[in-house]
Amino acid sequence: MSEIKAVFRGADVRDEFLAVMSETFSQEAVERKRRAWDWLFKAPFRTETNPARVLTIERAGRLVGGVFLLPTEVTLDGVPTPAVLPIGNNIRPNDRGAGMVTLKTCFNLGHGGITVGLASSDRLSAVWVRLGAAESPPRTLCRKLYRPGSILALRGRLPRMLGGPLDAVFRLPLAIIGIMRPSQRKTERIVPIETFGPEFDTAWEAARPSVKCAISRTSAHLQWRHIESPFPAGRCLALYRDRKLAGYVAITIAPTGSGPAGRVTDIFAYTGTARDYGLLLAAADAEFMRARCTYGEIAYGCSKAIDTAAWRAGFFSRKQTRPLNLGHENPDARADLPRLAADMHFCRADHDEDY
Repeated sequence: MSEIKAVFRGADVRDEFLAVMSETFSQEAVERKRRAWDWLFKAPFRTETNPARVLTIERAGRLVGGVFLLPTEVTLDGVPTPAVLPIGNNIRPNDRGAGMVTLKTCFNLGHGGITVGLASSDRLSAVWVRLGAAESPPRTLCRKLYRPGSILALRGRLPRMLGGPLDAVFRLPLAIIGIMRPSQRKTERIVPIETFGPEFDTAWEAARPSVKCAISRTSAHLQWRHIESPFPAGRCLALYRDRKLAGYVAITIAPTGSGPAGRVTDIFAYTGTARDYGLLLAAADAEFMRARCTYGEIAYGCSKAIDTAAWRAGFFSRKQTRPLNLGHENPDARADLPRLAADMHFCRADHDEDY
């Protein structure tokens, strides 16, 4: 069998890459990557040593797989560190060995920082660990039901005529749950975000020294991710206290087979307190209810403050999802990754689940 080669390519490889991707991904996923392609190459954390590029895997001059290497920045113990997010990883099913070449290359990119992987299976995550990556605790996906009757009726588990009455009955426990949420003080307000300006850098720089592990929340990154994206957040809201920025939340509302669903795609409280996360979740909760969502959800990693706030806000339905894998090119820094991975702030918008 001919030798497998790893080759770095630029934006011009799009059609070849997507053609191979279509063999293992849904057409919807392929089209999302097509729409996002040019935007991905404008990632704000790109540098000469850590550019936006595509790692292609080739055999006998034929592309058999690849992965998009998205440049980003991760703050580790308060220190900004170059990072790469491998996304859209795909290998032709019959090309054995190509997947291992991809993973090994991702750990030796020469960017001097870390690689953050979100494995698509437990088996792949185990391979990352064997290659030296640290594994975070499983991420948590929480849901809050707003209209259980409508969900059951749409799924054929309840007569349609009973869906509405059950929704009405469910409003009482929702009202009781609302009492558990923190209420805004006179000095606090929630306002829509039209652009992520310099004040977001000021707030991030003040919070950064206490951050153990998180994608750096600079204004350029937030503007690129939530405003300039071909798949922008449906709504971004900021929390102010005494006219000072205290946090933000980004949400989307998307159609599903059970009706509209609300998703918290990104959330960050600069104080790190459960109360501020609770205020931000309450704002998202109100948006979801106003849009008559059947349910709302939030996925996050390793945050006790968010966990507490989500519980108090009524996001009771919970399940664990796959962990993250972190690798570092510096052997000395690699030894400290398990400690940092155990406290990683990671939201849906930090990876490519929506693009």
